Amino acid sequence: MRPATLVRPLSATESQALHAGLHSRDAFTLRRCQILLASARGHSAAAIADIIGCTPQAVYKAIWTFQAEGLSSLTKKSNGPEHPRRA
Repeated sequence: MRPATLVRPLSATESQALHAGLHSRDAFTLRRCQILLASARGHSAAAIADIIGCTPQAVYKAIWTFQAEGLSSLTKKSNGPEHPRRA
């Protein structure tokens, strides 16, 4: 069995930003903050997914993105191509 994927230990600034994000009007930011704070408390991806109502893969993606991008992962990025081809 593979070990649980948990978010790294949070700094005080990150913890404050995540708790502030719980009051966000943006659903994406709210959901990400809920996932990351639950992971920081030691909950497994499956448990977080059950509590929040998403898939374990969405939980893994939120954790991996936070590990790579930090607090900038709390805002939704564009779904369009990075370099669109000209018509």
